[in-house]
Amino acid sequence: QVHTYLGALAHEVGAKIAEAVYAADNFELGSINALEVFVKKLTVSVKNSRGIDKKEVKYSAMLEAIPTWNDGESVELYEAKNFNSLDTDDITAEIARKMEEVRDRGYAKKPDKKLDCPVVLGSFELKELFGELTYGLNYGSVYSHSNPFSEGDAIQKAPKHDKLSVTMKGALTGSVDSALFDAAGTTLTDREIIKDGIVTSYFGNS
Repeated sequence: QVHTYLGALAHEVGAKIAEAVYAADNFELGSINALEVFVKKLTVSVKNSRGIDKKEVKYSAMLEAIPTWNDGESVELYEAKNFNSLDTDDITAEIARKMEEVRDRGYAKKPDKKLDCPVVLGSFELKELFGELTYGLNYGSVYSHSNPFSEGDAIQKAPKHDKLSVTMKGALTGSVDSALFDAAGTTLTDREIIKDGIVTSYFGNS
């Protein structure tokens, strides 16, 4: 497993990412139709008259791939992945899942009757779900009186299974939104805003 920050030469990092993507290209009727890799270095600096002087150098990468299945009719999927640390095994596993998904879509048929089955949320759907839940707990929403929940409210009504707990983090390995401080230069710290389905705190910048 290769797990390192992206501070190496951009072309070397890009080559490792490409190798990891094509390591999943081992389906007889499947292929990676297109691949683009972007590696970025970003310097964030905040300085003001009140004595704040902070700087952070951040590295990130993005890959865009089009897994394709060809068996009489061609089926394509688009996959984009953003990250701030390099885990080649994770990249290969994710592209392999997409290759299986595009294969399954190629052979999928419309059901004759209504389906009744569990729904499994993937990482993208979970990101959207938690984004909607936590957006309403931002101080900006509270200030504008648009927050759907307040401290002490139960987000989950009589849950039958796991109770939801959410912690907001500033620095987070793997996330391109990871940051040590916000736009005002305020140091970011972890804060639990939902515990066992109950709102325990708000979050946001000054």
